[in-house]
Amino acid sequence: MKVQRLYCKECKTCRQEHIHFVTGKRSYTNKFSRFVVELSRIGTIKDVANFLHVSWDTVKDIQKRYLKRHYSNLDISRLKRIGIDEFAVSKGHTYKTIVVDLESGRVIHIGDGKGSGALDKFWEKVKKKGINIEAVATDFSAAFISSVLSNAPEATLVFDHFHVVKLLNDTIDQIRRDVYHQERDLNKRKVLKGTRWLLLCNGKDIFDAKFKTRLENALKLNEPLAQAYYLKEKLKEIWMQRDKEQAKVILDDWIKQAQESKIPRLC
Repeated sequence: MKVQRLYCKECKTCRQEHIHFVTGKRSYTNKFSRFVVELSRIGTIKDVANFLHVSWDTVKDIQKRYLKRHYSNLDISRLKRIGIDEFAVSKGHTYKTIVVDLESGRVIHIGDGKGSGALDKFWEKVKKKGINIEAVATDFSAAFISSVLSNAPEATLVFDHFHVVKLLNDTIDQIRRDVYHQERDLNKRKVLKGTRWLLLCNGKDIFDAKFKTRLENALKLNEPLAQAYYLKEKLKEIWMQRDKEQAKVILDDWIKQAQESKIPRLC
């Protein structure tokens, strides 16, 4: 489309005609911009760029402008329960920290890095608006925990299900390694070798009789390993309870059994 340039003889200036369906000096129309945003809901930047025969940068620019226009000033006045986590970008060489409203599912903040500094701007907004955060779900990151305790000391700190299970799974795997390296009987070591996934996956998901037998044989070889495995399975009962009182009973019993097991990595 050719845009006309107009010269004014009175003021001696040259101006470009106003195109009402184009914002600023962009090379695409507002309707095209909206179309790109809709396509971005079902495809990557590269997918959309290839489909529309435009550059990757053009699609990225449209997305950034849309996000800035609609999400730069989110209403967080009713924010009560949040989740904090980090994720990797650029093939794991760069990290971002994300804050999510656990009640609405909205992303309310993304900070650079995975340290406490990535949350500074978020806490500034919270304090400025006088928001009282009631609960924060996070992983075991010392930086996140420190940030929450410093900026929302009254909030209940919650370690989410995924990271609790992951921590225990890592412990189980380390116990398996200890048992394997301490075992001198070559036949028993063969039984233990390659059982990592059997020990870590959900026991109810093992349907193959061959794998069930292999798991049972591995557990029979070492009592600490068997105790650790059954404690891992029992821990899941905590999240099956309907109220926190009953969940606390299960948790207290689990802690007692872990302590009585005398397994260094568990008690």
